[in-house]
Amino acid sequence: MNGHCVADSHVANPEGMHQVIDLLSGQGCTAAARSLLQGLPLRVVLTRPAQRQQSLEQKLQEQGWDVLSLPALQLASLDVEITQEFLPVHYDWVMFVSRTAWHLYYSQLDKPWPSNTGIAVVGASTARAILDDLESQDALPQLMMPAAGVSQDSEGLWASLSEHVTAKSRVLIVAGKDGRQWLEHAIKGKGAEVKVLHLYERRVNPVSEAARQTLLQWSSDGMHAGIWLMTSPHGIAALQSSLNDAGLLKVVCPAAFVLTHPRLVCKAVELAQAMAVKAVNQPVFLTDPQEDALWQAFMILRQTMLGQDNTDC
Repeated sequence: MNGHCVADSHVANPEGMHQVIDLLSGQGCTAAARSLLQGLPLRVVLTRPAQRQQSLEQKLQEQGWDVLSLPALQLASLDVEITQEFLPVHYDWVMFVSRTAWHLYYSQLDKPWPSNTGIAVVGASTARAILDDLESQDALPQLMMPAAGVSQDSEGLWASLSEHVTAKSRVLIVAGKDGRQWLEHAIKGKGAEVKVLHLYERRVNPVSEAARQTLLQWSSDGMHAGIWLMTSPHGIAALQSSLNDAGLLKVVCPAAFVLTHPRLVCKAVELAQAMAVKAVNQPVFLTDPQEDALWQAFMILRQTMLGQDNTDC
């Protein structure tokens, strides 16, 4: 994409003119964003991995939304054995970038988690999964995650963790292939010993024929194909690939995007431009990745689309 992409709320991309609105900031929609959404059907496309969408999908359906589950990625486990060198007892900290990373690692352990090996996670949902699995242990390890109000990403985690990592620290990062290496470089910058263990890979999830027909139906008669939730750069790239393979990239046009990190704004705008078949500058809404924040975001958008919002979006 040419030009600059910005992620400030209510600041438009100079080329794509996509309004970027932070739903957590307390600021309202612009009149332009409201006018694009008001009166549209309650339709949403959820692109997270299938196992993470069921709860939100059900809640949205109960509120009158037509929901299309369109997982952009398949998270496929790798045939990797947790050998002696990767056991938690050998590390001061073990970091998990996702719930998938934790589940694949923990499922291979045959001993309780050592209480003197700290656990660090990027997101609250991963932390909850870990606490659920370790609740029967007598002694729990230290669990570190981004502080409240801080972005749930590597930078947010490092802001909390950095003071606990020294040149003598031994750190293991459990992740998927082709992920960000920012955290690894930050730890090495402290002089600490760090190893990375890849337990899964991300694969493009093809569009099913049923999903293809739904998107074609939603896109007929000049209608826009709903609000699209996207939560990772890998997912956005995979979505563009799968839509193109299904012959849908130049056919469907989202009414708006809901994103879970400002870093995704540029990727979403690039996708919108690749899909641009109608004269629309889709609003881009930012919220947190936690389930309750996603729910709140869609309820705010629901009010706007139904014309029940006279002030803020």
